[in-house]
Order: sequence, then C-alpha cells, then structure tokens
Amino acid sequence: MRITAIPERKRHPEIAMGNPKMKTLTIHGRRWGHDGNGNGCHTVTIYVDGRRVHKTPVQYEAGEQYNQTAEDWLRDNEYLPNFGTEWYTTLGTYCDGKKIPFVDVVSDVRRKRDL
Repeated sequence: MRITAIPERKRHPEIAMGNPKMKTLTIHGRRWGHDGNGNGCHTVTIYVDGRRVHKTPVQYEAGEQYNQTAEDWLRDNEYLPNFGTEWYTTLGTYCDGKKIPFVDVVSDVRRKRDL
C-alpha cells in the first residue's frame, strides 16, 4: 500500500508569511433572486487595504448570507486570527473592536449572470 502525503492547503500569496495587519476591510455582496423566503444566490468580493483579494464563487442562500461567506473566507485564510475566540460576533463588531474601518456594500442584481 502506498501512502501519499496530504497536500498542504494553499494560502493566499499575500499571507504566506503570516497574518497581515488589515488597515481597511470592504466587502461587496451581490445578490440575485432575493425574494424574501431565502431562495437566491450571491457572490462576495473582498477588498483588504483597498486591494481585491478574493471573489467567491456563486453561493446559494440570499439575504445577509454574503456576510457569513466573507467571514468564512477571511477566517480560513487567516485574516481574522482571533475571530470567534473573543466577544466578536460579526465582521462589523470585529472591525470596530480592532479599530479597522469596515465597509459593507450589497447590490441586488437583476440577472444571475451579473453576479
């Protein structure tokens, strides 16, 4: 039986040497099919210090779920080192506690291909 090594998780190149100190955080959510009952999908574009670092693929669930998608990506890529271990419950409260300017923008688009 051959045992192969598990490939190491690829990190964003900007954080390969550790967690950068964010100066600003902006997330831009785009929602489609938001009809009030949870049906729909979204994408999120994440900007750190004014530079786009990631755009998520289409995720299902609408409403404010785009915030959770951004939070999950930021935590997985070590931009939020203590998130969840302190009293912070949302990206907004985390940024307020760390004195990081936070901008949350959401757009409802008419067509799914505009995501």
